[in-house]
Amino acid sequence: MTHLTLEEYRKMVDKIIDIKNTTGEMPEYAQVNDLKITVI
Repeated sequence: MTHLTLEEYRKMVDKIIDIKNTTGEMPEYAQVNDLKITVI
C-alpha cells in the first residue's frame, strides 16, 4: 500500500480546493507521484 506524506496530502487537498473554487465542481481525481486517487 502506498502512503502520502503529510506534505503531499496537504498539497493534494490545496489543489482540489483550488479546482473546486475555480470551476465550482470537485475534480474526478487527484494525481500525486503517478498515483491516481479518486475524489469522492
